[in-house]
Amino acid sequence: MIGLYEYNLMSIDEKAQLLWDSGEFLLSNKTINAATNLYSFSDFFVEVIYSNELNKIIDINTFKNDTRLEPYLDLINVSKLLK
Repeated sequence: MIGLYEYNLMSIDEKAQLLWDSGEFLLSNKTINAATNLYSFSDFFVEVIYSNELNKIIDINTFKNDTRLEPYLDLINVSKLLK
């Protein structure tokens, strides 16, 4: 499986394709202007930020840090992770 640093070197299109092929969708946090989808991938997490206005992905962020995960903890359905 690809690591965090190799993933970050990929283009946004390559990141998105690999994530949809192999990532585990955890949740979506939607606002009027954007949606942030959180995925688990390999040994890190990936945030995909999608602009409703532009109708495209505008950013993909990765992290391993538990502090960055904290805002999502109340929203994550952990039963999917236990399968």
